[in-house]
Amino acid sequence: QHLMRIRKELGAHNIIEVLHILYSNSITTKQNHIQLTTRGREVFSLIIKGKTDSVISHQLGISKSAVRRHKEKMILSNECDSILSLVTKYYREHIG
Repeated sequence: QHLMRIRKELGAHNIIEVLHILYSNSITTKQNHIQLTTRGREVFSLIIKGKTDSVISHQLGISKSAVRRHKEKMILSNECDSILSLVTKYYREHIG
């Protein structure tokens, strides 16, 4: 019953698709998950490479305000207070 409800909420057709959706929406770490959307993962991967909002905007073909919105969403959904704390959390979980 629980799997059926989760599958329905995610709009997945089968359990494999549920697992794919859950996996693709987060970066798995040793201790917990950093929740990111598909576009959020693209933005975050460029952030951790040190790219500026302008460069990210150009590379992804989105506006700078869209980059800022993605960053805000990442910060809020991961209960961080800044992009720096999110990056720190990511590295702490992957390195530490």
